[in-house]
Amino acid sequence: MDYVLRKIRDYELTIQNMENKHGCDFERFSVMLREKADLSLEDDWLDWKAAIEMRQTWKNVSVPITPNRG
Repeated sequence: MDYVLRKIRDYELTIQNMENKHGCDFERFSVMLREKADLSLEDDWLDWKAAIEMRQTWKNVSVPITPNRG
């Protein structure tokens, strides 16, 4: 479980770094990219999108293995 939580935190850190770097969230950055794109921005977009998707994937993995405390 620690490994899964570390992966989630790593991807959350990547997402936070991208938000700080570009001064907006992913959705707004995607809109901006459509108006003004270059290779560097496209690389950031791909890394950001991958981090969002992988964070969700790891969150989905953590749900079934989280102990039920009822």
